[in-house]
Amino acid sequence: MLSLLNFSQLMSNMAAAVQGSSSALINLAVGSVLRALLEAYASTAMWMQWLIWLVLQQTRAATSTGTALDSWMADYGVTRLAGSYAVGTVTVARFTSTSSALVPVGAVFLTSDGTQSFAVTTNASNSFWNGSGYTIPAGTSSASLPVQAVTIGTGGNVAANTVTLLGQAISGIDTVNNPAPMMGGSGSETDAALRTRFQLYINTRSLATLQAIQYAVSSVSGVVGYSVIQNYDANGTYDPGSFYVVVDDGTGNPSSTLIANVLTAVSNTAGCGIRYSVTGPTIVYVTVSMALTVTSGASLSGLDASVNSALVSYIDSLSIGATMAYSKLASIAYGVSPNITNVSSVLLNGGTSDVTPGATQVIKASTVTVA
Repeated sequence: MLSLLNFSQLMSNMAAAVQGSSSALINLAVGSVLRALLEAYASTAMWMQWLIWLVLQQTRAATSTGTALDSWMADYGVTRLAGSYAVGTVTVARFTSTSSALVPVGAVFLTSDGTQSFAVTTNASNSFWNGSGYTIPAGTSSASLPVQAVTIGTGGNVAANTVTLLGQAISGIDTVNNPAPMMGGSGSETDAALRTRFQLYINTRSLATLQAIQYAVSSVSGVVGYSVIQNYDANGTYDPGSFYVVVDDGTGNPSSTLIANVLTAVSNTAGCGIRYSVTGPTIVYVTVSMALTVTSGASLSGLDASVNSALVSYIDSLSIGATMAYSKLASIAYGVSPNITNVSSVLLNGGTSDVTPGATQVIKASTVTVA
């Protein structure tokens, strides 16, 4: 590893070397010719150090970051997994329903704080779909429409009843709300996760190994958690020579398309004659409740919803088999705002114990109450 020196250290080392080579006292006062020369050399050394560091950053996977890491991985045919958009449903309503209203695809709605945007998407099976948008007929006061976050990432995973603003005027529509949380948003693969997956990739060169199966599963777009259970079938029956894979897309109920994609990836990797299957996890629902105390003069309005959203987001992000730590709940609440001075009456499933799921189970939020 390269040992870097700052400007002062370089100057100190050079001054010591010059003085050590001279039998007389050297004048290195500010403004002296010799000091000016040493400062120029130190500046050049700093620049050369940085160039060397940049080269090292881009020539080793362990130190490369961002696009440099992507370029390094591309030499082996490995690419970074893209993130996903949060999706959900909003209910649009109006005060007067004497005439029809049209909600076009792409219409935007916002969270109450204006930080997250959601656009209406196409769903031909929706009863209000007209081929290019959604027509709410006269006499109908509300309609449920599918939406998707405008930006990729976990920021779109917002709590219920937080999408309450119209991002644009829609004739005949007065209000909007999301009755359930928006879910499924995830960020692109991090540098650390990409390096970890690359290690699995190297191990897949022998194929049909546990690492090969893990790499195949983790490389399927949309998989945010998985577990490989060896020598058992999906019913939990001991079955030597077989295995099954449990996958999750962050919702606890992965789509049939994702299951099929993972099954294809596994079939291209598993050994000939080996029995295998792919299934979704079993959901373990948890309830959380707590009370907040805020600083004098601060408003609790909005803080309770923000804490609720943060808790739901954290719980629903837990991977398959991950423990829900009771002690984590209060720290999440404190992290939402410095105006929160106390978090009390914290309960997880009505108690104060951690919730530890099985290897094929995943924890999801059922009811989160913040008062």
